[in-house]
Amino acid sequence: MTHHRPSTRSLRAALTGLVVTGVVLGAGAGGGAAAADVCVSTNGTQRVQKGTATCATTGGSNVAIARGDGATAAALGERNRARAMGAGSSATAVGSGNTATATGGGTASAVGERNTATASDGGTADAVGRRNRATTDGGTATAVGYGNTATAGDGGSATAVGSGNTATAGDGCEVTVVGDGDTGACP
Repeated sequence: MTHHRPSTRSLRAALTGLVVTGVVLGAGAGGGAAAADVCVSTNGTQRVQKGTATCATTGGSNVAIARGDGATAAALGERNRARAMGAGSSATAVGSGNTATATGGGTASAVGERNTATASDGGTADAVGRRNRATTDGGTATAVGYGNTATAGDGGSATAVGSGNTATAGDGCEVTVVGDGDTGACP
């Protein structure tokens, strides 16, 4: 008996169809009706554009999804993912292997190689360089260099610059760590 494995191209086409269908039909927690403001772009091709949401990708296994009034998402380079969910949310992933996720009016930017930026509730997260992680829930988190982590709570500000640093800022406080392998935190 001979088994035939589907080609990578046919699997990608099927997956793209499922993703587009799920976004347009509102599959998942919300379920049901189509979204008024939604945009989906994969590999340089606009698949869906309705209302005021905007998105863009270049070729190279990139995906950008925006949902919500004025939401924007861009994935440029290779193997990047940008997802903006909620009115005014903005997600940008540029370079290689980056992920940017913004919800609730947040702004997330992942630029360079293998960075992750996640922002919610109007916060701003920027991860720039290589293998950095910036996460915030209503504050500002910035990780620049190599292997840094910045996490900020509501109204907090965390900045990690250099290599292998960790900056953690609780609600309403500010911490900056510059150097190599250092840690800073405020409650």
